[in-house]
Amino acid sequence: MKLQFKKRRFLPAALAIVVLVVGSGVAYAYWTAGGAGDGSAKAGDSTPLTVAQTNTITGLVPGGSAAVDVTVTNPAAFHQSFTQVVITVTAATGTCNVTWFTGSTITPAGAPIILAAAGTDALVGSVSMSDLATTNQDSCKNATLTLHFAIS
Repeated sequence: MKLQFKKRRFLPAALAIVVLVVGSGVAYAYWTAGGAGDGSAKAGDSTPLTVAQTNTITGLVPGGSAAVDVTVTNPAAFHQSFTQVVITVTAATGTCNVTWFTGSTITPAGAPIILAAAGTDALVGSVSMSDLATTNQDSCKNATLTLHFAIS
């Protein structure tokens, strides 16, 4: 008895064998390789801290001084530090002589102070008026002073 192969049955079986042989060869036919490449990154910059006076000063007289309450705020999304806040009197209304006034330098204990993101620190400084015994200082009665705060 002679075996007869029908093309319809032989072709799918042969195709399956070819796929298995080729597929298994592909699974093991590769090269190992290494490599390298370069990229870049850029660091950010600081964000200016802000200072706000939180009290109202009235009644400053020759020879007197007053407390200046300030809050230093870090508006950045990361930690930043500062060492001091310098208060200066930069202007006065009328004919008041601005040089008769002195602001203080606030250097917090433990400086530099590290403020967390959105953190604040409350500090107290002062402003004083010179007592010029031989000079009439009436020009400063009811004068309004402009204070400037510098953070470093």
